[in-house]
Amino acid sequence: MLRKSSQRISKLSPAREAALQSNHFLVPRDRDTRSELVQIIDSPQPDIEPVWPEIHLETLNRILSEWAASDKLAKHGFHPIKSVLIYGAPGVGKTLTATWLAQKLGMPLIRLDLATVMSSLLGRTGVNIRKVLDFAKNIQCVLLLDEFDSIAKKRDDDTEIGELKRLVNVLLQEIEQWPETSLLIAATNHPQLLDPAAWRRFELVAELPLPGVDGCEKLIRNLLPESIDGSLIKTLALLYSKKAPSEVVKHIRQARKTAIINDWVRDDLAKELLLWPDNNLTKSQKIARGVKLVQQGMSQVQAAKISGVDRKTIVAHFSKKAKE
Repeated sequence: MLRKSSQRISKLSPAREAALQSNHFLVPRDRDTRSELVQIIDSPQPDIEPVWPEIHLETLNRILSEWAASDKLAKHGFHPIKSVLIYGAPGVGKTLTATWLAQKLGMPLIRLDLATVMSSLLGRTGVNIRKVLDFAKNIQCVLLLDEFDSIAKKRDDDTEIGELKRLVNVLLQEIEQWPETSLLIAATNHPQLLDPAAWRRFELVAELPLPGVDGCEKLIRNLLPESIDGSLIKTLALLYSKKAPSEVVKHIRQARKTAIINDWVRDDLAKELLLWPDNNLTKSQKIARGVKLVQQGMSQVQAAKISGVDRKTIVAHFSKKAKE
């Protein structure tokens, strides 16, 4: 059951406000399975303190500032940003973004994973999506359309049948006509699959990049005890900077639990954190990583082991530099 938020940023119409106060909303369900079509989080709370790249933080602050000034904007015939498309690699924080914004705006978060409502009966898929959209339009909320590319595909794809293309049309119209009392966020890992018209329907489009070395360092500091040496955290940030933040969180939490179970001392935990093999790097990238670790004070033997290259390769690099 949804409850009225105590931190409303903008005002609902009298009819919607009365409906919200009555608490008589029925969660949309699939007609056949009777399973709920959405996940509703009444008081969203991120499970970690987010560390946003600067460019993404600017986007989020813009959204919050407009919603905070919604009354002022309304006097001049404007409304705050009501639809946002966020794209980026898996695990960079798209769902976390929606959760964080919902918390800051004091709204419930309604999450629809579009991939899960896809039915073998395409007509049923359309019914399910419309149920969710009608439900979300009648309350003040943050609606997250996850896996947006599973529905809003390019309509020139010859492998897709007409019914799905019509569904895309309906979805894009709904986004364009979305009520100004709620915030709709669509998220995708595959922006190249989206119909070109989808990009134009959103008031704001934002790419969420990896946090980089500095952002990764802040994230790691939030996850590790204060007793961990700062130089270790800088080394970890270098090693983890190409990883998705969700992977970093998972790896560090697992390492800490292993340390607790086995009564490890700090050095044992450090070794566990450092040994995270990365088979996706090219040889030159591994060499560069090993060299960087040595420059930060790590022994050549340990740097070679962590970066996955032969120690002689690292030695040869420094010998070549010394001769230049």
